[in-house]
Formats: sequence, C-alpha cells, structure tokens
Amino acid sequence: MPFQIEKKEHGVLLTLEGEIYISSVIELKEILVNLLNENHFIIINISEIKAIDSAMLQLLYSLFKTATQKNIHMELQGDSDIFTQALKAAGLNKINNPED
Repeated sequence: MPFQIEKKEHGVLLTLEGEIYISSVIELKEILVNLLNENHFIIINISEIKAIDSAMLQLLYSLFKTATQKNIHMELQGDSDIFTQALKAAGLNKINNPED
C-alpha cells in the first residue's frame, strides 16, 4: 500500500510512500474523501514519495480544492524533489492552494 494513515489529536497524518500511480488513485480517493468527511485537519507527508503520476496530482489538487470549500485545513509536509518535478511537469506551481 503506497500510504499510511496515523490519527493525531486534531486530525490525521497521511504519509504517501513509494511509487504512486493511477492504479493507487481509486483506493486513495475513497480513503481521502472519507478523511475529508471525518476530520478538520489533514496533513499529507510527501517526503517518502519515489514516483508520482499526474492522476495522483489531479486527485490531490481536487481534494485541496474541496477542503478549502469545506473549511477543512489540509497541508503538505516534507520535501520531495520528485513531487516538485511532477508539479512542474503538470504545469502547476503548487497544489496546496488551488485558488491561487
């Protein structure tokens, strides 16, 4: 599984790990939608990502937009050159503030 979920006092920490491709997106979408419905604070740790495709970037972008609309705090945590390169390749400067 390319992720781990850890409950925190005020929300949840989701750590994305390894290679995350379209084959993982369907499962992750269901989990992330549930996390949005159950939490008011979600941290997504990207430091363990080894590869990521545009399908996962689209999912994260959509979830950040939904979180903003629902007044749910979501943030990215950690550094990942792979993630940054994937964002640039997709024509995005950042993903954590879709309104910009």
